[in-house]
Amino acid sequence: MLSYFKSRNIESKLKEYSKVAAIFSLPDINFQKIIKDLGGTIKIAEMLKDFNILYTGTKNKINYAISYYSKPDKNIRDIIKQALKK
Repeated sequence: MLSYFKSRNIESKLKEYSKVAAIFSLPDINFQKIIKDLGGTIKIAEMLKDFNILYTGTKNKINYAISYYSKPDKNIRDIIKQALKK
């Protein structure tokens, strides 16, 4: 990933890493192009610290996914459901 960012002059900062994941701080760039370039080898997401801004739309149903890369919080599903009901 670092080589990819460097070769394309994309400013990046490695925040955390483990055997299964690496977390980078990146500018607002064309993430669809990165996914296409890397052939689906990565997962791109936005980390949220506040669930109150999770969804601001008006539809009653949305699709979402949760990925765990460490020991999961047993209540995370309930926390997200509660935040979406607001």
